Amino acid sequence: MTRILLVLLLPVLIAACNGKGGSASVQMKTLGDSAGYALGVNLAGNLKQQKMAGMNFGLTLHAMEEVMEGKTTQFPIEAAGMVLQQYAMISQTGMGDTTNRGSLEAKIKNDVPQLTSLADSAGYAMGLNLGTTLKMNKMADLNRDLMKKAIGQILNNDSVSLKPDDCIDILNRYMAKKQEDVVAAQQKEGAEFLEKNGQRPEVKTTASGLQYEVIKEGTGPKPGINDIFVVNYKGMLLDGTEFGSSEKHGQPLEYGVNEVVAGWIEGLQLMSKGSKYKFYIKSDLAYGNQGNPPTIPGGATLVFEIELLDIKKR
Repeated sequence: MTRILLVLLLPVLIAACNGKGGSASVQMKTLGDSAGYALGVNLAGNLKQQKMAGMNFGLTLHAMEEVMEGKTTQFPIEAAGMVLQQYAMISQTGMGDTTNRGSLEAKIKNDVPQLTSLADSAGYAMGLNLGTTLKMNKMADLNRDLMKKAIGQILNNDSVSLKPDDCIDILNRYMAKKQEDVVAAQQKEGAEFLEKNGQRPEVKTTASGLQYEVIKEGTGPKPGINDIFVVNYKGMLLDGTEFGSSEKHGQPLEYGVNEVVAGWIEGLQLMSKGSKYKFYIKSDLAYGNQGNPPTIPGGATLVFEIELLDIKKR
């Protein structure tokens, strides 16, 4: 289990806001209002700077709402990064319509988004990333209407209400506050779960706080810290949400024992070849307060089912 479980292109681009700041009048009464407007300015401004503003921002906003509301999406979040990378590559070559001004028209037919071009798919993919990030980090109060307004102003080359430094400061403050809230909630949930889980007779707890139960005990050797492991695995949040598995990747995971998160390093060395264990890993033995966005929130306690298939020497 590497520290980067899923490689996705993250949507929050904290760099520089484009546009003239300060002259347009927009009412922003809360931090959520300001963050929504700042994100719209920042997102569209950065994409415009990178010649990627020809995407369909209407579909960005639509996909974001689909994710926030838990609806079925046109393609999975795992595919979003690949679509955006393809769009970025084409935009840099000047091919296609990627340098044109983007659209805020969602292009929906019978409540189904119409993805008829790469610009449509890229806009939709960006929305999947945004929606996943906002939902995971409990950012439902971010004002999406003001985000849309800001995107429109950038696409139309209108003046905007925030200066570049203001955008960065607002987004940093908003995300820091939300991250603190998420981490506190996850840590509380994890501590309560582990306390109760540790009382079950089949669960063992190590000195570090790692909990595990044996599903099947193998008879082979145990891996050492310098060995390479080959496993089938499934990773879940406490609510049962699966965030990764060898089945999804189509093959077992093969990695160095000393190259994974602390909970795996300790747990793997408890297992004999042929064993299958279930591990309950508190956040400081997993991804800590930073988490592994967009699938694993900061402070999360994780559950893994691991089957040790083979051990290889370096």
